[in-house]
Amino acid sequence: MGSAPCRAFDFQPFDWVPANPGTNVLLNYYEYGKHDEFNNSMSGTVSYGTSLDSHIGVVRYLHYDAIFDHPYIIDLIVPYGALSNGKIGGEKLRSASGVADPVASFGYWLINQPEQQRYLSGVVFITLPIGTYDKGRALNLGGNRWQTDVQVDFTQGFLDKFTID
Repeated sequence: MGSAPCRAFDFQPFDWVPANPGTNVLLNYYEYGKHDEFNNSMSGTVSYGTSLDSHIGVVRYLHYDAIFDHPYIIDLIVPYGALSNGKIGGEKLRSASGVADPVASFGYWLINQPEQQRYLSGVVFITLPIGTYDKGRALNLGGNRWQTDVQVDFTQGFLDKFTID
């Protein structure tokens, strides 16, 4: 019996502490990565002659509001960038650039107790397969498939500056 790889969205501290209703936030992130290993769940890890440089930006829009006296968030994420210097075992890969698959999410706080620094939220992420994709290339920013992810988060703050998620 085999199993498929597991995927999840990574979050940062205070990502699931709601802002005030009516708050709108526009963010732009950038991340550079230099990689020297390829890991395939079926064939294993290849390190020799392996490399990839990634320049990834993300535009993110957040809208906070409330329904039934509980906060919610609408989160739209549009990644973009370039993948270059790609090699696996010395075999060169063509570069890729453009827009990756956008992600839309809706999160809702079932527990919102700011006085106790206590929050319980649920969120559904939907990845839209409209990013740059070419089935003839090994490197792509788009995934060419719909994806969903459901997550639950409990955040408890303590000592005014720390949280456990």
